[in-house]
Amino acid sequence: MIGSSFLQDLTIVSPIVTSVLAIYLLFGSGQRMGRTSLGLCIALLSVVLWGQYLFYSGSTLVLALPFVVFPAGFFVSPLFHSFVMTQIRGKASAPHFLIPFLFALASILVHILFLLDNAELQSREAILNHSGFLALYTSSYVILAVSFNFAYLGHAIRMILKETGSSVGPAMLTLACTIICYLFVHLAIAALALLDILPRPFHPIEALASVIMAYIFVHVVLRHSSEPVDVAHKKYAKQSLKPSDASRYLRVLKECMESKKPFKEEGITLQDLADRTGIPSHHLSMVINNDLSRNFFTFMNEYRVNEARRLMQNPVYKDYTLLAIGFEAGFQSKAAFNSAFKKHTGMVPGEFRKKINISRSVDK
Repeated sequence: MIGSSFLQDLTIVSPIVTSVLAIYLLFGSGQRMGRTSLGLCIALLSVVLWGQYLFYSGSTLVLALPFVVFPAGFFVSPLFHSFVMTQIRGKASAPHFLIPFLFALASILVHILFLLDNAELQSREAILNHSGFLALYTSSYVILAVSFNFAYLGHAIRMILKETGSSVGPAMLTLACTIICYLFVHLAIAALALLDILPRPFHPIEALASVIMAYIFVHVVLRHSSEPVDVAHKKYAKQSLKPSDASRYLRVLKECMESKKPFKEEGITLQDLADRTGIPSHHLSMVINNDLSRNFFTFMNEYRVNEARRLMQNPVYKDYTLLAIGFEAGFQSKAAFNSAFKKHTGMVPGEFRKKINISRSVDK
């Protein structure tokens, strides 16, 4: 099975396709936000697929594969999660790499320990046969890595479904579900190998799943990348909202934002805001996108920035740190505060406060 010419031909397709797609996203033209995160995500997927090809082709490089493929598997979903959050929030969202890094480092250290104490891991023939201890070892790793990735993908999908105002929801959801289906294939094969139903934690069906995944990624990503960034009006072209209703919703929305200040609430979503205002979520999305020409997170951040400016101008808050003011205005991190403030005012919070202090000194 391992040396099958058919499997070699089949498994070479997906890494080539995903590698080209990753290069296109990382180095091609276009300014759509999230290209880097998605490009790196697909690049790491291609690393895993190249490892699969090297295994099926019987390459001598299989001895070194765990040092590359094992760690790479822990960064795919965090990068995809970063891509999703960037699309939803309308601004760059840095991946959280600490936990993936710790898991990746642990996988390398564990493999080194096993490598020093197990002759099978030092034998190309034993690795290609992949039975006994090696089957147990690889199956356990696959189950751990898949479970880890499911956690990030699950949160990404929840965010996609919550943020109905995101114009690229269907594309992101398709990519997320594609990765999940691909991971399920590996999880099922690993579980069957762990139960001794399959002789090894590898099967031709995973090669077919890889090709299907590569095709879907190419189709969705290229179609998504060809769309303009501002597609709000196109998205709602077939939906109707009377001008009078839009004006009423806009008035209710502004009153809610100014009186109840929901932007201060941690983790508030479009659906949460719809519940607060009594406006149907799809109509609320239309008002924000069409009438205000904003996405949801840009809209919320504008109010947070204005609130932070008001607080900095209030003498009561003159002894507050900038970070404390940022938190008081509804931001959840210093980086998010600085980034949004500079985007909306053209200066960082420190510069704005300094300008206020100078103005106060002149007035005195």
